[in-house]
Amino acid sequence: MSPNQPQPPAPVAPLARPVPQRMALALILLAALISAGAMGLALWRHEHRLGFNDSDVWALVPNASVHSWGFNLSPLLVERDDLTVLPFGPRKDDISALSHPDTIDHRLGEHLPQDGEHIVGVVIGGQARAYPLGLLLMHEVINDTLGGEALCVTAQRWAGTIAAYSRDVGGETLEFGVSGLLYKMDLLVFDRRRDPREQSLWSPLLLQPISGPAAERGLRLQPIDCAVEPWGVWRQLHPETTLMTRQTQFPMEYQPALFFSPTSARPDSAAAKNTSTRRPDLDAADPLVVVIGPRSMRGYPYRDVPAEGALVDQLDGRRFALRRSTTKNSGITLESLVPAAAGTSPLTRAYVRWSHWEAINGPLD
Repeated sequence: MSPNQPQPPAPVAPLARPVPQRMALALILLAALISAGAMGLALWRHEHRLGFNDSDVWALVPNASVHSWGFNLSPLLVERDDLTVLPFGPRKDDISALSHPDTIDHRLGEHLPQDGEHIVGVVIGGQARAYPLGLLLMHEVINDTLGGEALCVTAQRWAGTIAAYSRDVGGETLEFGVSGLLYKMDLLVFDRRRDPREQSLWSPLLLQPISGPAAERGLRLQPIDCAVEPWGVWRQLHPETTLMTRQTQFPMEYQPALFFSPTSARPDSAAAKNTSTRRPDLDAADPLVVVIGPRSMRGYPYRDVPAEGALVDQLDGRRFALRRSTTKNSGITLESLVPAAAGTSPLTRAYVRWSHWEAINGPLD
């Protein structure tokens, strides 16, 4: 072609086809769903940073994600498959532990618990304190000081575990938080340290670390006796008791809780089905009092403690009696029939539901 001849026009790209109206609407709907999902997840994490909502039902996340929680799992003293997490969290500290909560003299306070509401009571050095169970379940971990001793009180709704123990461990005073991990559906706490690699995971019920430097050192938690009683009963037993208030830094509405309430056992979950051959007569939600001695512990179902008289047994060579009060929803008292020898620890109590005690193959009476 001669250079003087006109060049043919460049091909014109075909016009883009207009997006059909239905497809445009579908894309808008998809974007809206993604936005709503992100907002819902943000709200979920915000809510659970304040506490745990019992009305929700959760499935378990595959165990492979346990490492993403960022804890030192070396050494690990339990089977890795027994560590589980909940979907989308809660991660470390998403459920906020309380430290040094406000307390009042109940004789001067307002907005007190109802007489039938359960509390967790502790007596140290002649000083008594009550922690409303509903508040404790929302935060799961309370770091406190009573009678000159640093203590931690924990409660977890899934397994129904309630325990108290000293925060003085291995020559230092620890502060515990909620890890977001579960061991056989039960709470695991962690000790706060600047370097996460130095943090360890602990089982409050087993009173031992399950991973991290504390596990490598073979440290143990020293149990502190605790009672689960209706507020009215505890107040009569300890007229000068102090009470943890509902005034926290979290704008929450705390709900009363009953440890013995059958609805609090989450019957919709797989953990609520009793498949035990050891005690097929027990419901998964049945509460147990765990008697803890210097070397071992043993669980006693509430229904085994007679309404009149006592259940007498011995643990680590110490005879004791478990008694039930006639007051509705009252707890189980522990009476040592032989005083502890000088320099030895007294028998103490913790609490758990049958489904979890069976899961960890806890010893029975």
